[in-house]
Amino acid sequence: EGEGSYPAVRYRCSECAKDHYPVEKANGLEGDQFTTGAKAVIADAAADLPYAHVSAKLGQSRAICVSAKEVDRTAREVANWRAEEEKLLVDAEFG
Repeated sequence: EGEGSYPAVRYRCSECAKDHYPVEKANGLEGDQFTTGAKAVIADAAADLPYAHVSAKLGQSRAICVSAKEVDRTAREVANWRAEEEKLLVDAEFG
């Protein structure tokens, strides 16, 4: 949710001499060449293209004026609804 920094925590295995970074691993960055800031820029650019297309299409075809960011938020919201519905069905089936 914005810029941040943290001290790098590194552990070196005495047997294999490999470095391990638990903070990066916990945040899904282990073995990655991009920082969290770079990942945010990449994700924003990747999301903006399809959502901007949807935004423009809705404006032309249905006269619904919606920003690309609102399309993204709505898509995420609907995805969460679907995930909750799926979880309820799975829980009902398998307890």
